[in-house]
Amino acid sequence: MTGVFDAYQAVRPFPAFDAHLTAEDRSHLAGLDSRQVQRWTRMRIKELMNRVRSLSSVCNAAAPMNCTLPPDVLLEVFSYLEPSFERCGQLNALHVCRLWRHLLLRSTSFWVKAVGEFRDPDRIRPDGVLLFQSSLQRTRHSPLILTLDYINSKVARTLVPCASHIVSLAIALSPGGLEFVHAWLERESLPLLEDLAISHSPRTDDGTSSHPKLVLRRRFPRLRTLQYPISPLDVSSITDQLRELALTECNYTCNFSQAEDAFSLLMLTLERCTSLESFRLDVSSYLVLQAADNRTISLPALRQLRIQHSHTSDFLMHLAIPDACAIELDNTTTSGYSNTAGLHGLLPRNFAAFPQLTAADRVRARLLERRTRGRFEAYAHGSKILSLECHLFKSYMPGEFRHLLRCMPRLRSVEIDDDARNISLMLSDVFESGSRVCPELEELDALWLCHNHGLFEEVETRQLASMSLGYNSEYRCGPIVLEAFCACVRRMLLDRAAAGSARLRKLHVRIPVAIVSLYIDKESWQPPVLKERMLAQLGADFGGELAVSFADFQ
Repeated sequence: MTGVFDAYQAVRPFPAFDAHLTAEDRSHLAGLDSRQVQRWTRMRIKELMNRVRSLSSVCNAAAPMNCTLPPDVLLEVFSYLEPSFERCGQLNALHVCRLWRHLLLRSTSFWVKAVGEFRDPDRIRPDGVLLFQSSLQRTRHSPLILTLDYINSKVARTLVPCASHIVSLAIALSPGGLEFVHAWLERESLPLLEDLAISHSPRTDDGTSSHPKLVLRRRFPRLRTLQYPISPLDVSSITDQLRELALTECNYTCNFSQAEDAFSLLMLTLERCTSLESFRLDVSSYLVLQAADNRTISLPALRQLRIQHSHTSDFLMHLAIPDACAIELDNTTTSGYSNTAGLHGLLPRNFAAFPQLTAADRVRARLLERRTRGRFEAYAHGSKILSLECHLFKSYMPGEFRHLLRCMPRLRSVEIDDDARNISLMLSDVFESGSRVCPELEELDALWLCHNHGLFEEVETRQLASMSLGYNSEYRCGPIVLEAFCACVRRMLLDRAAAGSARLRKLHVRIPVAIVSLYIDKESWQPPVLKERMLAQLGADFGGELAVSFADFQ
């Protein structure tokens, strides 16, 4: 019988298929009929492919980097890799070579980092939950820090086997995930858990929840940090072991039967956490933080207090906190927003008795987001001790911020987005004791606000008429305005010197760019020229450093 191999040689125009075959293969093929050729060649192909892969692995293993660096050093390098999930069901680094794959599959630090990239396993890719589960298994018993932007019941179940080595857990729960996680935390022990942050996800794609209470019991001996929605928190499970507590808004439901319930729950919680070093409260104005309650909660270890609410004045009066505690108050919350109480709704009624004001030596008050928000920051010895942030009804600095300066006797530096003339008039005020406002002030940084010229309108009208230029309300007489401004500053300097206040060492006036063309004047209003004109009018009454520059907004 003529073999198939021989037939290949005879048939034209097909080329010879045996160009790279060994003599042994040719001899073997010559004795096969057509029914045996495919089976034998497939078996031979598999054998050769395995040999090729082995040769490739040996070649890759002999690469300079793999030969030079010992395995423990390669593992250290791999610990800095950013895991990639672009290829379905795979991580790209696992497919560089067999040596890398061998090392990576046994590198718990790599997989600990990999699970940290699963912010939303259910949506990151079709097999995301299975990949997340297998990645968790490869971490073995290494401490885990998990941050998940969305957890439903399916994702939550993957956490159960690794409960014993979770150190930090920050999760946003769906309604179904809320039910599962609450039940899991109530019955499961998490012996290494130090930080627990739970929020409610706006996604509700796995059903509804009955909003069970979070019961921690005593299964978390190392728990020091807790963040949780205020409504479904079981206060009786809170212990004094907490050092950081953050209570946020409940997005699913509000279980308070009366408006005062929020305040009562808050007070009960703080009574059980007297060792807190940090406390944050972020709730809407619908939860009233005031009630007929005479209790005072002492938090002697508190170092940071942050509250986002429109009415915190009454609540602060119920707290006894250290003078060195840094306080942040914010009424710009968008949920249930109301800031009609203004600054008086944020701070205790007696500003002068508020140590974060009286201890400050530097203030920075700025307009933010196109003058829609104002921020007031006070510092002592270089550390921020007070931050106030509020919505603005008008696009200029609220007078309440300026009023706070009256309660700050140790101020040495003020940077404020307010009119320099208003500040100068205030700094000339005298208290009943005979002292001036901010008696130790040495540096002042303020604005030149062009719209604040009503005081000089009459004299400007006469001056403009005498210049035969006519009077246009859009323009003002530059020399008159400048003279009035400098007279106001000079009077403040003289009054403070007479009262024995500190000498002003530095004055910075920030002017809007539009000021250059706003005034009718024969001399320039560019900052370098304006500086010299101011110095000439201030004279010997000002012996400090003067700076004039354009402001960073119009």
